[in-house]
Amino acid sequence: MVNQSSNPARVWKLATGLSVILAAVGIGAARIESQRAARLADSVKSQQQLVVSLQARLVEAEKPSLPIALTFRPALMGSGLVGMFRNVSSSQLEIAATFSSQATGMLRQANLVIPANATKEIGHAEGWAFASGQHVQLTNIRFRPAVYEVPQT
Repeated sequence: MVNQSSNPARVWKLATGLSVILAAVGIGAARIESQRAARLADSVKSQQQLVVSLQARLVEAEKPSLPIALTFRPALMGSGLVGMFRNVSSSQLEIAATFSSQATGMLRQANLVIPANATKEIGHAEGWAFASGQHVQLTNIRFRPAVYEVPQT
């Protein structure tokens, strides 16, 4: 009688089966670790983007306020209001201006060059009659952006 435990074919099958099981466990563990590494990489990338965004906001916050005083008056001729953009600094300023109306969806962009301690007026004659509720955004790279809402008249 042949001892079953020493049967080479049976031992070989058992060893092969165990090897397959160990390989499957190893592959599964590797896949789990790979997914975990991918999630960690995504998390790190997201945190890096957040840091860059916060740094950009900090740089903007550290800039001085835009030295423009914006007031409005009724138009003498034509309709709407006239925006009076007063440069209160001792230097000429070039300003990128965006005028928008949520009510009509209209949008206009303009570059304004305002001499030192001077006022530039924008109204119907210049192509934009201001009305209550409209928005004005002014930007210059050296200053924080300024956003205004046209007040009720």
